[in-house]
Amino acid sequence: MAGITIRNPGDDAKRRLLLRAARHNRSMKEEARSILRAALAGGQSPTGDLARSIQSRFSALGGVNLETPPREPVREPPGSIERGMTLLDINVVSDLMRPEPGPAARPAV
Repeated sequence: MAGITIRNPGDDAKRRLLLRAARHNRSMKEEARSILRAALAGGQSPTGDLARSIQSRFSALGGVNLETPPREPVREPPGSIERGMTLLDINVVSDLMRPEPGPAARPAV
């Protein structure tokens, strides 16, 4: 059978695999094989609608009918141009925010 190589699993994943292998008295490779076998032993994952899957899982607990709030029209964003938003030139703002040069930085006249 062909082998597979898993490149760059990440330091945390590698450390957790090493600890798990040590707990089960296995090598890291054998632990990875065991994890892969266990993950695939369940068979095919159910395909279909996630909402129906969740509903069927919790249907025995009873349902809850939530009232849907009425939709409202989208409001204008605050500070839009139509409301008189002030546009600033970024270069002017950065010049205003630049600190004054200290005595050592001033050129000699």
